[in-house]
Formats: sequence, C-alpha cells, structure tokens
Amino acid sequence: MHRSISGVYIMIFNPFNINLNKDELENFRSEMLIFFDEKIRENCNYGDVVIKIGRKGAFVFEDLCKGYPLNVSEITFFDFSCFDPQTLKGKNILVFDDSIHTGKTIKKMLSTINDFGSLTVVTILASKDTYENLVNEYPNVRFVSHKILPEIEFLKVYYNFMPAYFDSICIPNLNLIVDKITFSRKLSKEEVVKLFSTELYEPEIIDSSIQFEDRFKMVLEFDEELRKKTYEYAVSNGINFELDQCKVRFFIHILENQTQIYLEYVITPIPTNLTLSNCTGRLNYKYFLCNKEINMRVECFICSVYNVTMYIRSFLRRILESNKLRLNYNSTLKFEPLPWIFNGTLIDSNNFTTTVVEDLSYSAL
Repeated sequence: MHRSISGVYIMIFNPFNINLNKDELENFRSEMLIFFDEKIRENCNYGDVVIKIGRKGAFVFEDLCKGYPLNVSEITFFDFSCFDPQTLKGKNILVFDDSIHTGKTIKKMLSTINDFGSLTVVTILASKDTYENLVNEYPNVRFVSHKILPEIEFLKVYYNFMPAYFDSICIPNLNLIVDKITFSRKLSKEEVVKLFSTELYEPEIIDSSIQFEDRFKMVLEFDEELRKKTYEYAVSNGINFELDQCKVRFFIHILENQTQIYLEYVITPIPTNLTLSNCTGRLNYKYFLCNKEINMRVECFICSVYNVTMYIRSFLRRILESNKLRLNYNSTLKFEPLPWIFNGTLIDSNNFTTTVVEDLSYSAL
C-alpha cells in the first residue's frame, strides 16, 4: 500500500495481509447490501439530500444503491467549495462515508452543517472509540454503522476487505487524474475494447481473481514510440523530464441502460530529472500557483503531469470519437473530468485552478 506525502511515495506495512477468496468477498458485499436495504435506503426515502464523502464514498454508495433509484439530491463532498452549505437549511440530510477511522472528515462537515437540518451519518465501517466519541459529541445527529469494531479489528477489515472490495467494483485511484465517460446504452466487453483500439494499439483486459460480472478493468501501456511522441510534445512546450510510468487504466461499470468508463491517467515524471526552468509562457496549461522564480516545486510536478495528461486525453478522445462513428455506436456520449486531489489539494482539471483541502490525505487507501 502506498501513500503520498509532499510528492514522495512511501510504503505502509500492512500486518494484516489476508488472501481473500471470491466467496469471502461476495459474502462481505452481500452483508453490506442487506445493511443498505435495511438502513441506508430507509433513511434516503425520508431524506432530501445525500452527501457522499469523497470519491470512495461516491463509488461505494453507487454500488450499494445500484438498481434502487433514490428520489434525493446527491452531492459528492471534497470541500465546501463544491456546494453552498446554506442550501441545506431545513433539509433532511444523510451523510455517507465508506469508513470512519479518526473522524476528522465527519467532524469537519458536522461542525458546519450540524444546525442546518435533520442529520443522519451512515458508514460501512467505524472504529469503536471514534464512533462512540462522535455519538457523545453530536447528540442531535443519528449515527448508523454496519460494523463498529475495536481498533485492531477495524484495521484488519480496513486493510483487507475494504481494498479488495474497492478493487472488485473497479474504483480508480484517488490521487490521479480521472475522466468519466458515459454511454447511454449497455456495451459488451468487446465493444468497449474496440472503442479505444487502433491498428497499432489495443487495451488489454486485466484479469482479476475477484471481480463482479458487470465490472472489469483494462490497461493501455504506451510503447516507446508513443512515449516519445508524448515526451516531444511536452518538451516542445518547455518541460524536460523522463517518464517513469505512462499508461491509461480503464475501469468499466456496465449498468442496465448505460455504460460508465473511468479513464485513469498513470503519468509519473521522474522528479530527479524534472526541470521546468524554461516553461514560462510556453505551456498549453499553466498551473495558476506557479512560482516562476523557484524551479522544481510541487507545482512544477503538478504542471508536468497535467500537461502530459492533456496530450494523452486528447489522443484518446480522438480515437474514441472516430471509433464511435466507424463502429456506428448509436448512443449519447458524455465526457466528465472528475475532481483531482493531489497531496490534499483539490485541483480543477477543467480550468486548472485549485482550492486547498484539509484532512484528505489520510483517507486514501
């Protein structure tokens, strides 16, 4: 397991490494679905707004409520720039997080919206001490959890069942740039592969021992020629670096009447060789926090990743649009960049502007 601290990735030792089989994971998910039926959907039916905490919370909620349309407004929470908390006044609000460990994110939210309306906090997994402290600290809030476990038991589930479950439902990485593509009809695996294939390149389906039928993953590795073109584009725009990783992972969710494809851009410039001293005024996309007088700041890393990603994004979109017409896929296509969180900073991948987000780095598995 890796976490990023100030641009440096470190390995976190997991002392609870358990090899799960498919039956164990399916039983774990079945328990969550029963919990959803008994608790979450019941509360949603009486609610006005569901606030899903972060990308993980949004994906888990989507998986659990699949097939059960909810007549509520949904908000994915990254920070309060996402929405105006004043609009929640007088509402029945359900806050959903996949897990509560330290409680920092929940406390931050409750401190802002606690007096606005009727509040229910629902989670799949909670640390017992934190959960009890929250119940005592916020007596007017209703707390509901599928599992409330002592710290050591919480960590066993948190480090084993939850990541395996996240992987099985195809959740992209929390700290990378991700685009969501929605087709207005159900596609087969073969159709999805053809959408992103050319005479030279074809995504490879990733085999997984634990995977549900309506979810699968693909990867497109950039060969030396495509890496060279990507590099030449970047250098011609004032960036000089070497690419460690350069690939796109696809996370496909096949629903009854649509297909959702998440494109995760795995772009890793080697920091020791990254220089942007000549980039002033020459980049297609310039990070607005750029400090022109200091080279090799974290902003330079963000800028390089973003500019290379934009080249790869445009490359894939051309393939997608061309293949959609060539293959006569008669469906509406919607393209939506998701929020990008880098080292606790929420970056607008459309306008390349940023808002500082507190207490988010700890939550990424």
